[in-house]
Amino acid sequence: VSSVNDGKLVWIYIGHGSYDNLGTEDYFNMSTDMGRLANGKKMPLFIAMSCSVSNFDYWGFESLGEKIVLKPQNGAIASWSASRISFPTQNASLLYLLVPRMINQNYSLGKAIMDAKIAYTSDPYNESVYILMGDPHLRINPPQPYTGINPVFQGEDEVFNSRETVEFSGVFSSAAPINGTAELIAYDTDNQYRLDNVSVSEKGQQIFRGSLTVEDNHFTGAYIVPDDVRTGNTASIVTYIWDPVQKQDYASYYSSMKLNDEAVPVSNVSAPQIELFLSSLDFRPGDTVGETPLLIARISDDNGINITGNAGRNILLVIDGSLQPIPVTQYFNYDTNSYTTGTLQYQLPQLTDGPHTIQLIAFDSFNLPAVASTEFIVRDIGDFNLERFLIYPNPAQNQTSFTFLLSDNADLEISVYTVRGRRIRKINAVGRQGFNTIPWDVRDEAGNRLANNTYFVKVKATNTAGERVEKTESVVVYN
Repeated sequence: VSSVNDGKLVWIYIGHGSYDNLGTEDYFNMSTDMGRLANGKKMPLFIAMSCSVSNFDYWGFESLGEKIVLKPQNGAIASWSASRISFPTQNASLLYLLVPRMINQNYSLGKAIMDAKIAYTSDPYNESVYILMGDPHLRINPPQPYTGINPVFQGEDEVFNSRETVEFSGVFSSAAPINGTAELIAYDTDNQYRLDNVSVSEKGQQIFRGSLTVEDNHFTGAYIVPDDVRTGNTASIVTYIWDPVQKQDYASYYSSMKLNDEAVPVSNVSAPQIELFLSSLDFRPGDTVGETPLLIARISDDNGINITGNAGRNILLVIDGSLQPIPVTQYFNYDTNSYTTGTLQYQLPQLTDGPHTIQLIAFDSFNLPAVASTEFIVRDIGDFNLERFLIYPNPAQNQTSFTFLLSDNADLEISVYTVRGRRIRKINAVGRQGFNTIPWDVRDEAGNRLANNTYFVKVKATNTAGERVEKTESVVVYN
């Protein structure tokens, strides 16, 4: 389900099934898993080569094939599956005829299905039970592919070893110039194994995930090969970009890359540097946050961060000393054009009011670990409040700052008054949940420096629900 939520063009299932589930092992159960779909507008074509998944004509239930299309806000853009019992060998043959017509020849769904059924002559019954729920004019449009990435090899064997830096240049196949930011993923060697005497190939783990700048279709990039790679010749590099002008997406790639897990000598004297924030980069340890704060972790290391997700090498989150750490590797992405620094963003689960702690464990690409921790206080953001309002420095001369904690995002109105109550300065700003600091140049509305005296500063905060809080403090101006 998490893979579908991340976004898939086509979702294909082959195996046992029924009107309400996929697989006797409940790979996807309509009653329990349908509610976990949260893919929004990233709706795939759902294909189930399985019995009765689209058994639409029975009055007693809605089938999985129907419900996944009719699900509001998310689910699938269309479904194609069997309305009655179907058979595995015939299912595979029909699928092999459909996919090339749908993807390679870019036929509409209706034409691709009709053409596949006409070409399929082995079992008229089996093809007759497969029905499309969705628009037959819909086309499944993959990115325009191009083998446009050229790695810079260091030797004639064209092999990259662990701890080596892969540098490459590339180009997208667009006739018009594309400028912007492309997504970049580098994959490890495919995992090959046997299951009940059947050879199985599984896509290699992601060993790099980031972005790079594209100028006039061209780009360059680099990443470090981690220790945790498989020796083989099926690794790959893939870049992707959407061009809003042409309304077309493009992919440039390099496949059949050779990797070797034998490491070259590289110095690795320091562990990753980790900075932890909650809800805002203005967060400081001990701040007050809402019940479901966003964890923001800045992680950097000269030798890159291990994101392979292999056992014992995950980026792990520990909340309140729990003995069950949460793997959060998939939420880390490198900064644009960087292979040493990136950001992890993870929405924490709902926490109880009161003090809490978190720890984050991360490894560099050479498996040297680092641990960072912080503490914070949780308060229900329903109790909108502004706390710890301080003015520093105080007394103030040329510059000072108003600092405070907010339990929710809010619009701010900061007013400075004389001791007689006359407002001489107003500052409008946007406050974020957590710690905030608003600078003041110790001048009035006309830009004049203030005379030596005591002044009062009132902060009014209004959240999106219309709730308002305010606090007042005094500041001494001494020039």
